[in-house]
Amino acid sequence: MIFNTIIGILAGAATTGLVTICRTLHQHDKRGKNEFANIKAGLLGILHDRIYQAAEYYAKVGWCSYGDKKNIEYLYKPYAALGGNGTGKAAYETIQALPTGPEK
Repeated sequence: MIFNTIIGILAGAATTGLVTICRTLHQHDKRGKNEFANIKAGLLGILHDRIYQAAEYYAKVGWCSYGDKKNIEYLYKPYAALGGNGTGKAAYETIQALPTGPEK
C-alpha cells in the first residue's frame, strides 16, 4: 500500500516535471521562431531599400554599368528567395532594363 502511494507520488512528480520541461522547450522554440521571422523581415527590408535606392539613382543617371547591374543582381536573388514583394522586383527590372553606358 505504501509502495503504491510512493510510486504514485513519483509518477506524478515525473509527469509534472516532464510537462514543465516540454512547456519550457516549446516557449523557447516559439521565441526562436519569432526572432528568426524578425531577422528575415529586417534583412528583406534592407535588401529592398538598397535595390529601391539603386533603381532611383540609376533611373536619374539614365544608365547602369554591367558591374553595378551584377551587384544589384546579387542583392535581388536572396531578396526574391526570401519572399520579397513586387516593388523590389520592379526596381530590379528597371535597373536591368537600363543601358550599360551613357548615351553618346
